[in-house]
Amino acid sequence: MEQLVKLSDISDERFRGFVRKAIEERSYGSFDFIADGLKRVDNQKELEALWKKRDLYAYYTYLEREKRIDEIFELLKKLPEKKESFLKQNKEAYPKEAMEFFNAQIEENLRTTGDNYYRAIADALFQLKSLIDEDEFHLRVERLKSEYKRRRNFVAILVNRFG
Repeated sequence: MEQLVKLSDISDERFRGFVRKAIEERSYGSFDFIADGLKRVDNQKELEALWKKRDLYAYYTYLEREKRIDEIFELLKKLPEKKESFLKQNKEAYPKEAMEFFNAQIEENLRTTGDNYYRAIADALFQLKSLIDEDEFHLRVERLKSEYKRRRNFVAILVNRFG
């Protein structure tokens, strides 16, 4: 369909109809056609709203591709499973939210023992490292080492990762 559109001289209205139909059908392989087509139509917002309503995950991918982080941040309320990867990439743009999220991850994982939980805590600490003062970060790591000294694997992971 995309090749047909490129070869023919069609109006914006007809092209918008093609994009609308691709969004409504959610047909295989239509993502690139929709993403490219939205840039070429007059009333882009209307079609974006329809795409958001029909296929939130594809719309999220489109926003990521277009680097529209403010709109992505708003979508995180509906897609909480994407929050971690978004905040890892954009923690400088949203430091308060990133700190809250990674601190909550640390607290949640401290409730349970096991190497996977310990690694998750170390990963969250690593994400926090650039958001807080260096001395405060080292103090926090040392506090965790002393407070959970009986969890030898946890302390070993912290020592290995942060010294």
